[in-house]
Amino acid sequence: MNDLCDITIQRLKIELGRLKEKVQENSKAMHNMHAAKGILRSGATIAAEIEIGRNAFKSFRDICIQNLQVMSDEAVFLTGVSISRITTSISEMYTELHGSIFENMTKSCEHSSKPELRERYMPEIENEMNNTLSEIKLFIDERIISKGNQGAITMLKLFVSHCSKDVEIVEPLVDLIRSALNLNAGDIRCTSIDGYRLPGGADTDDQLRGEVHDSEAFIGVISSNSIDSMYVVFELGARWGVKKHLLPLLAPGTSAAVLAGPLKGLNALRLDSAAQIHQFVNDLGKVLQITPELAATYQKHVDAILRVRQGPVLMTGEIKEERPETADEEETMGDGPGAEAFKGLIDKLWEGGHNFGRQLLSQVAEIKNSDIPDEKKTKKLKLLFEVELDEVTSSMAKDEEKPEREGGAAGIGFALINRAIRQKKQALAASVKILSDADPADNINEVFDDVEDAIRTFTELEGETDDGG
Repeated sequence: MNDLCDITIQRLKIELGRLKEKVQENSKAMHNMHAAKGILRSGATIAAEIEIGRNAFKSFRDICIQNLQVMSDEAVFLTGVSISRITTSISEMYTELHGSIFENMTKSCEHSSKPELRERYMPEIENEMNNTLSEIKLFIDERIISKGNQGAITMLKLFVSHCSKDVEIVEPLVDLIRSALNLNAGDIRCTSIDGYRLPGGADTDDQLRGEVHDSEAFIGVISSNSIDSMYVVFELGARWGVKKHLLPLLAPGTSAAVLAGPLKGLNALRLDSAAQIHQFVNDLGKVLQITPELAATYQKHVDAILRVRQGPVLMTGEIKEERPETADEEETMGDGPGAEAFKGLIDKLWEGGHNFGRQLLSQVAEIKNSDIPDEKKTKKLKLLFEVELDEVTSSMAKDEEKPEREGGAAGIGFALINRAIRQKKQALAASVKILSDADPADNINEVFDDVEDAIRTFTELEGETDDGG
């Protein structure tokens, strides 16, 4: 595709050379004619020079659009880099044409013995230049970039560099990004996920090279798999080299120590920390100039990422807490074929309180890291938790009116669910009290730290921290 881009630029340069020669010929012929008529020193000469300049820019506009159309028709796709190169080259050619016209205008003003007229009338020619250049850029936007799969590529907003072996974490990550920032599938390149792959017939290396360079934002999912992938290493290196946005995301169970070389100086965020996932959404939104949706609308995708583990390490980097088995549970499970599946379900229910705690910590982190004034953060979090506390209290009251659950599998399950809900209620009640007692003069970070400590205590997350430790 670079060949087609180079050929188009070369064609335009040849056409520009011919046009400049024609402009010189027209200007010289006009001067000779005016000299023969004895009006060389009149305003008619300057007016004619202005018209020659205007016509030159209009002619070059038509030449550019004609060649751009040919390039678009011949291309299977056009990378963002190719489009950027063409646009830059055309702008440079316009500047070159402007210089030639400026020189002719200077001569005409000197013939009229009024060189100051150049400064007066040259802006008229420059307006024509700017107008025709804008028309070319509009053509590129409407006829080339917007064509998408019909012959040109939509300029990417986000490139996700990753190893195909990490699809388990990458897929929910892409779901999160789309949900939180309302991006279209065409805005994202993620080569291992259906709907985000390269188009059929594309030159893989050439298009990846262009998209890595040109995408508005770039994230690299770092794992033990990706650091052994040559493609990922080259993509990260290429992006770092052009000094554009680059954010490393550490997959669950991956230490920041794996970042070496130039990447070592970049602040990486963890995908096994709810708080850092929410920070990632906000940071990416700022780069793309998109306001994220409310956290509640994409929380399920955050939870999906947090459920991913690598090996025995959980999302927080802590070894899983052992859940005691009850006598009823042992009798219910037995040794049948469904015993292991039921045990897995009970394990999830045992984690219920922990999951509620993580959700609450995510909400705290989102407000804590938001751009609103500190004095409003406490009020906003207090109101949010008060609403949730009312909902939990109401739900528990309705459950108390229902008949008592029987024993066995159902009894165990409902008991663990109720345990998790009680933990959430206690965490919310303690948090609301801390926020209610807080003084406006108190340090906002200390207040939020107290809230986070209360949540961890009542949901039994004492071993977890926001940074994954």
